[in-house]
Amino acid sequence: MIIKDDKEKLLLNYKKLRKLRKNNLLHIFKNTTGITVNPESIFDVQVKRLHEYKRQLLNALHIVYLYREIKYNGLRPSTKNVYFFAAKSIVRIPNG
Repeated sequence: MIIKDDKEKLLLNYKKLRKLRKNNLLHIFKNTTGITVNPESIFDVQVKRLHEYKRQLLNALHIVYLYREIKYNGLRPSTKNVYFFAAKSIVRIPNG
C-alpha cells in the first residue's frame, strides 16, 4: 500500500534526523563541558527562565529522589536518563 510505505519512510527519516540532532547536541555538550553522554539515553530537557515554577521544582525533586533511590536503595533503572537544565536568570540591581 502506498500510504503505508510513505508512513514508514517518514518515520525512518524522522528517526535518522532525531539521531543526527541528538548527536549534534552531544557534540556541543562534550565540547563545552567535557562530559560524555550516552546517545542512547532518554533526554529530559528544560530550557526557560529560572523561576520558582512548580514544574521545575518537581522535576528537580524527582531527580533527587531517583539519585537517592539509586545510591541508597540499589535501584537500577531500566532506562538511562539524562537531565538538562538551561536557564537565564534575572538579576535585579536596586537603585540606590
